[in-house]
Amino acid sequence: MNLFGSVSAFIGIFFIMIVATIWLRQQEILTPQHAPIISKMILDLVYPALIFSHVARSELSWAHLQIAGSIDIALIIIGLVLFMLGRFLFRLDRPSMAAFLLAGTFSGTSLLGAAFLNIVYADHPELVSLGVVIAQFSHGLLINTVGIFIAIHYGSLGSKDSVRQQVKFFVFSKPILALLAGVLWNISGLPVNGYFSLILFTGLTMIGAALPFLSAVVTGLAFEPIKIKKNLSLLVIVALSQFVAQPLLSDYFVGFIDVPDIERDVGLMMSALPSAPMAVIICTRYGCNAQLASTMVLFTCILSVFTLPLTAFFA
Repeated sequence: MNLFGSVSAFIGIFFIMIVATIWLRQQEILTPQHAPIISKMILDLVYPALIFSHVARSELSWAHLQIAGSIDIALIIIGLVLFMLGRFLFRLDRPSMAAFLLAGTFSGTSLLGAAFLNIVYADHPELVSLGVVIAQFSHGLLINTVGIFIAIHYGSLGSKDSVRQQVKFFVFSKPILALLAGVLWNISGLPVNGYFSLILFTGLTMIGAALPFLSAVVTGLAFEPIKIKKNLSLLVIVALSQFVAQPLLSDYFVGFIDVPDIERDVGLMMSALPSAPMAVIICTRYGCNAQLASTMVLFTCILSVFTLPLTAFFA
């Protein structure tokens, strides 16, 4: 299967799960009121399980961390630009500002990356592992740190708290604890093979395997008909951020690192992914504008069917 077919299949799978969720809404099996419960389940159990199992077993190398760090720098710069646009040009309210920042920056690779890698690089497991490391320490690191703090700060669940309380809430959030535990497990050289390790990591992997479907469920529950005309300016800015600014800027910074071209290409593809459902999940969990985030996620996912092959062509 060529890249266009692989990417189309990847996007198609995600949309099938969203359509299934919309059907469940029509049957009144699930309602939008279930979204906060499912989001809490994802952020307090499913996503932490996936983070810990991936990070603890990753083969970390300095070059791979440098690639991830280059993407981090690009994301922070773009995030600052989006913040200025959201505050002074669009004058967004607090819940919408969180959705705009999350959908336009940190959500891209953290969730969709693993699924994308397994489809596009199915015949190259070493590139899948490389991509997972890059994803976890670029978008994944930022969405679990800066992203969650943004949601707590701007969302209804944390907006009335002091900055000190928000920081405490953030530090003890489950994704942050899972990330720290995974790094400590990795650098301590604790076993990832053997009977008990097999049980632990297999169990966590099976829990984490529910993440794509549950993410699609939250996105589907937050879904409203896309009002392109109403949100056109915001949608265009987010699309330009995800598909133009992030790939170009991150690839520029990676260019200063001496890494093989194939590894640089993986980093480029990871930085060119659409907005991920994690933006919707976090907005739902912390009381931000989940409907706006859902609109941005679906809009960029549709565009990515065409932009990802184009990015690969110029890689």
